[in-house]
Amino acid sequence: MDRNVVVIGMHRSGTSAITNAIRQLGCSIGDSADFASSSRWNVEGHWEHQRLIELNELILEMHGGTWFAPPRLPGDWADRRKALAMLPRLRSEFAEIYPQAGWVWKDPRTCLTLPIWLRAWDPAPVAVMTFRHPLAVARSLAARNGFSLRHGLALWEIYNAEALWSLRELPTAIHSYEHALEDPARFVAGLREGLARHGVALDGSTTAAAETLKPSLRHNAPAADELGPLSQGQRRLWEHLNALAAGESPSLDRRPPRQPLATRLALFAKVPAHRRVLLTRARLRRGVGRSWRR
Repeated sequence: MDRNVVVIGMHRSGTSAITNAIRQLGCSIGDSADFASSSRWNVEGHWEHQRLIELNELILEMHGGTWFAPPRLPGDWADRRKALAMLPRLRSEFAEIYPQAGWVWKDPRTCLTLPIWLRAWDPAPVAVMTFRHPLAVARSLAARNGFSLRHGLALWEIYNAEALWSLRELPTAIHSYEHALEDPARFVAGLREGLARHGVALDGSTTAAAETLKPSLRHNAPAADELGPLSQGQRRLWEHLNALAAGESPSLDRRPPRQPLATRLALFAKVPAHRRVLLTRARLRRGVGRSWRR
């Protein structure tokens, strides 16, 4: 097996469980010495490398944002000098953590930073994207991070829309996390079959992989049609994601629309007051200081 897998998805959308399932199927998780520690929010582990999280956060910092207040990236940002200057570091640190082919990697921030990673990898990986009901994500972020519902929905919209646009260049399977939990064995079988079609032939345990998808760990489970607080754009994106998961061909011929003012205000309101000044200055000069940290 010489193809690799990148798992893409918004925070609180099942990326940890699905990454663990792919690991059980036979992909390498790389050097686990710097794994982000488990928490009450991910008791089975995050399956994330702290060094790569920090690189993703640095990319966002350099463009005037952070994971909970994403920057407004121009369409060609990954081809500009500031981003391209990071390529040697991205390649070297990733190779240290994943020295051999056949890997699986995830960090939700990659929904935003994938374009520069695609310039760092050779060959390009296969992508598995997972999404979750927007209200479930927003309520989970409210419990974990204290975000408002409006803020969580804005993040859900930005992450998923940017991910879909960036994934247009990759072989991609899109899955609903809720559907994966309804029948883990069936989901894992379909996941392995889909990866095999793209050259990732895995012979690990499907039973062990299915056991990583535990419905008991899921909280905040709204009905599929519970969409009251969503904007029209968020509803359209939710419908589009479900259509893609059902097998419809994507229509990704244009970038996601610019974030509406209401969305930007919802994000900006979460930033502590002393950092708002720094963020405003950074965006005015198209840069940011080292003060932006998770």
